[in-house]
Amino acid sequence: MLFRLMTTSTLVLMLALPSAWAEKLDDLKSDEFGGLIAASKKGPERTNPALDAPTVDGLTGLFRTVSTRIGQRHTFRIGLHTEMFSSGDFLVRGDDNARFLATLAASYTPYKYVELFANFRSQANNNDRPSEEGRLDQSVILALGDMSFGGKFAYPVHKAIALGVATDLTLLNSVGGVSLDGDSTSFYIGMLSSFYLDALTKAPLRFHLNFGYQLDNSGSLASFPSYPLPSLQVEKFALGIRPSHLEIRFGIEGLLKRWTKIGVTPIVEFAFDIATADSDTDFDNDEFVANGPLTPADIDGRLTAWATLGVRVNPIGGLNVEVATDIGMVSPGYGYGPPVVPWNVIVGLSYAYDPKPVIKTVTRESVRTIIKKVEVAQGRARGRIIDAKTLEPVEAAIVTFPGKDLTGLSSDPDGGFLTYAFKQGRLPIMVRHPDYKPAKAMAEVPVNGEVKLEVKLVPAPPKVGKLTGTIVDLKNAGVAASLTLTGPESKTLQASGSGAVDATLKPGKYHMQIGALGYLNKEGDVTITAGGTATIAFTLSPKPRRNLVRITRRSIRIRRKVHFATNTADIKGDSRQLLDAVAHVLLTTPRIKKIEIQGHTDNRGTMARNMTLSHARAEAVRDYLTQAGVPAGRLNAKGYGPTKPKRPNITARNRAANRRVEFRILAQ
Repeated sequence: MLFRLMTTSTLVLMLALPSAWAEKLDDLKSDEFGGLIAASKKGPERTNPALDAPTVDGLTGLFRTVSTRIGQRHTFRIGLHTEMFSSGDFLVRGDDNARFLATLAASYTPYKYVELFANFRSQANNNDRPSEEGRLDQSVILALGDMSFGGKFAYPVHKAIALGVATDLTLLNSVGGVSLDGDSTSFYIGMLSSFYLDALTKAPLRFHLNFGYQLDNSGSLASFPSYPLPSLQVEKFALGIRPSHLEIRFGIEGLLKRWTKIGVTPIVEFAFDIATADSDTDFDNDEFVANGPLTPADIDGRLTAWATLGVRVNPIGGLNVEVATDIGMVSPGYGYGPPVVPWNVIVGLSYAYDPKPVIKTVTRESVRTIIKKVEVAQGRARGRIIDAKTLEPVEAAIVTFPGKDLTGLSSDPDGGFLTYAFKQGRLPIMVRHPDYKPAKAMAEVPVNGEVKLEVKLVPAPPKVGKLTGTIVDLKNAGVAASLTLTGPESKTLQASGSGAVDATLKPGKYHMQIGALGYLNKEGDVTITAGGTATIAFTLSPKPRRNLVRITRRSIRIRRKVHFATNTADIKGDSRQLLDAVAHVLLTTPRIKKIEIQGHTDNRGTMARNMTLSHARAEAVRDYLTQAGVPAGRLNAKGYGPTKPKRPNITARNRAANRRVEFRILAQ
């Protein structure tokens, strides 16, 4: 099935390339060479044109991240990329879904700071699943001949930094046809930035960041009245229907040609899309049932994220062969776009053609220098640096010569070094290493010879910091708790009977786990600095006689209420044990990835005041759980005011029940 999809899409894509592009290529002139070498503003740097390879969409860059490199003037690039994915139980339970996508792209550099591109794309999606009543989507859905065109402008602001802007216009074909659907035309504009570490150091790394906005009108391709949920999900995935969104792309490439016979470039990319449009109303339908009616938690979720790992190989000339895999990380809710595939294989082939290579001409001036040789009595010192305790050689120790304006020397793996030539006499030598105390030595330099010496380095005392603090219960009495630290070193501390903690640790950031018999656990972080003192204070709640917290399929239920001071978000002291129990459950149940802390009020007071108060109370609970060690990334806080009462607000008892805090599980 996947092979059939690949063959169909590739043939349709090739037929969709207009002959006008071929005529345009014949008209290219090679009158002048000029290119943006983003790592430098010093003039033309002639390199293999394949280094400026096209992305899947066509502009030069990585796989999906656009770089600020433009390529030499009049350079032309063409690339064909195919993407393949197949999985079961992906869009609908029990389905077998396969997708094949092919993109043919071309780009051209008319000016040293400008690049233009166009691409043609076709996609085929096959969704086989057991027969279902009322299925409206087709087994095979084709999206043929979609095209985009646009360009980018980039300019080097430093030999290692370049900035730019990119834009494109996307034209989609109508569903089931080959004519353009004008209402679905989409537009993108974004900022580009690159940092070329290889221009500053020997590290062969380059970093690229894109940030932009996609005005996406693909939702206008078709309407889906009375579609069941499985058919709706499959149709929108197959047609690539998405809302408008912010796009963030970050990529790293390594240039390994200096170590390999052919050009090899490993690439790592991360992509984040954040939907900005309203939720897709097609999914806001009470008729949909998936173990119950669709809830806001099923529909919400604006973030889409994936990573791309791949390699680009340049075997010869302007030719590149590429292989990569997309790895899905975060899928949006039904209302904000199609789900992210768990994996997607990319195979590409591209060629860059440079019509007029630059030939560098180097002019050498002949200078005749007459040197009068003066004999000077000189000698050298040959030394070896070792550890004073272990007598092992010390590598990378820095050897300097006080009073001499000379560059320091570094000891080799055997601890050896050979000094410059010096005049006969006494030569002071200073040896330094970050793990040892500085050492001085004195050498007697002979005439036209070498003197040998050995320098012993004494290990420097370890650089440490101090950790102090107390661990008490709710009555402020000390607790003999156990404190487990993980970080630069792993250590378990025992608080004294008064709850005091006192320890010496290596510098760095530590994660702490605090526990004591009969008490609820807590966690936290602390940073130790060399020569400094970090102070901690934890209050442990006793374990209740019966469980105050219970985990259900969609929520964390509490047996008591979280109490606040009247008309404020101040948590009362009698709720600390309850919230510590919630924190304990979250810390010991890592499968719960994210929860929403919901604040609710009764209907007394204005709507604005109740919404503000309920949100403030939800945030107060989130802050408490964070201080108890729960990572902030697992917690969302939201106030609903009086909009979701549990009971009618007609009695004081009912209103009291409506004033509550709830914990809903969003992801696990």
